[in-house]
Amino acid sequence: MPVPKRHLQHDHHAAQSPSSRYQFSLSSWSPTQDREDSGIDFISYYRAGEAWIVKASGGATINSAADLCGKTVAVETGTTEESDAYTYMGQGVGGAPVAGQTDKCKSAGKADIKVLSFDKQTEANAALLSGRADAGWLDQPVAAYQVKQSNGQFKLSGQPCSVAPYGLAILKGSSLEPALTDAIKYTIDNGFYKQVLDKWGVADGAIQTSDVKLNDNNSVGAVCVS
Repeated sequence: MPVPKRHLQHDHHAAQSPSSRYQFSLSSWSPTQDREDSGIDFISYYRAGEAWIVKASGGATINSAADLCGKTVAVETGTTEESDAYTYMGQGVGGAPVAGQTDKCKSAGKADIKVLSFDKQTEANAALLSGRADAGWLDQPVAAYQVKQSNGQFKLSGQPCSVAPYGLAILKGSSLEPALTDAIKYTIDNGFYKQVLDKWGVADGAIQTSDVKLNDNNSVGAVCVS
């Protein structure tokens, strides 16, 4: 399967103590200082951000969050993209204003974003295909996979934003770290890594062996919502 979406609620579940039920977790974990401080280390294996998809024929052009003002965007519930859409309008998820935050759409003299949240990506896709939504906002690798699976109905719009490493999560100080780091480097050096990424259409986020590091929090390029 493609790399799954970056759920906001991932923060506290991979590693809690030396008696944790799990020794490592492989998902779309974004290394952060807060997560590392909670007892988790991350071994970088991929790099991705957020992206937009639109209908291939006659679809909107979305190059930044600003382009969503006055439009309808389909997102999955509980994702970073859902939160970012509301944050751009100075709101919490659901639409409640956040004290001290600015509605960047209104500040630019534009209408707000209409956010349609769905439990499943297939439902968000259906909203885009039917014209209920002008764009979909989702994780870059998931977006690339949806385009690949759409039989020409979707295309990517603009460039990914908030691009940062994904990391394999392990207990802080785990003795497994050297072996897992070597395993990731082995798959890259011997071509298996590229084969898998090419199969799922997500090779844009590939990293080099030299990028396989512990707790790399460095983002690349512009952020989606500041």
